[in-house]
Amino acid sequence: MERTINQSLDLFTYIDKIDVIGDIHGCYHTLVDLLHVLGYKCVSGIWQHPHRIAVFIGDYIDRGIYIPQVLDLIKKMVDNQHAIALLGNHEMNLVGIYSTGIDGQPLRSHKKIGQHHVTIKSMDKRDLLHWLEWFKQLPFFLDLGKVRFVHAAWRDDYIDLIKREYPTNSLKDNLSVAFDKHTKIGQAIRYILKGPELVLPPEVIKILDKKHSEYNLHEARIRWWDKIPVNPTYRQATLLAEVDKKVEQDIKKLYKPYPEDAPILFFGHYSMTKYPHLLRHNVQCVDFGVYKKNYLAAYRYNGEDTLTQENIVFVPYNKQDVVIPSLRQSHV
Repeated sequence: MERTINQSLDLFTYIDKIDVIGDIHGCYHTLVDLLHVLGYKCVSGIWQHPHRIAVFIGDYIDRGIYIPQVLDLIKKMVDNQHAIALLGNHEMNLVGIYSTGIDGQPLRSHKKIGQHHVTIKSMDKRDLLHWLEWFKQLPFFLDLGKVRFVHAAWRDDYIDLIKREYPTNSLKDNLSVAFDKHTKIGQAIRYILKGPELVLPPEVIKILDKKHSEYNLHEARIRWWDKIPVNPTYRQATLLAEVDKKVEQDIKKLYKPYPEDAPILFFGHYSMTKYPHLLRHNVQCVDFGVYKKNYLAAYRYNGEDTLTQENIVFVPYNKQDVVIPSLRQSHV
């Protein structure tokens, strides 16, 4: 099997010494604050810990203006075997904007380029192309047996499919198919990087359109880690806390719950707005909305079989980081 740029590091040596760091979105100063709190030091320009490694869960770009600094810091850690960096949906989206299929058309519509306007303005074209090539090499997920890492959601059948079809565990294997929503593998990659979503009816869109000026919402992210009740409301089934209307679709067809006896799983993506808290004994989100000026969070994994609140480490948004809202668009 061909190795990706991240796989030269012997992860099993550090299986009980991993710091899982959430979505950064260009918030460089906040990231430095968190690394300090976690005990990392910058030695000869490379952030490192004497006994631990970091796993970055994806979404390094967009929103915050210090994107080149974030990428440079993380890549140096990866190149010097102090970290692993996973692919996030924002990195994949940007790759799609600047890549074409066999028909000569962009793999992702340029109508959605507004999501990336901060990233594009933060660097020249040469640097942008350099980082796009790096993104193509980032792994979709990590599976170390007793502990797993993915950007948005985990499904065993989808992960098994990706393992078979993408031997390097990255976009390098087949870029075009990864963006094809009509193929099973395209659906699998979309699921693990963006999570299961619920298409919203017009009456719910109308409610949300008045409250969310940044996005043109047409889907809602499903709370796949929760025990969703029968006949749930949107508040119970998704992250739409302001909508108490009942969901009319059969939501069980859209996702598979993560089993309570499955290995520990870390993910990001969901920009939790509450104070950083434990989700479940074997499931933890590390994205607590730093770009919303909330917190940048990490989990200090020490090989335990049951996750604990005490191992969640976080710092508040650093006001030196400037966040610029995305141009109005779909959030997917």
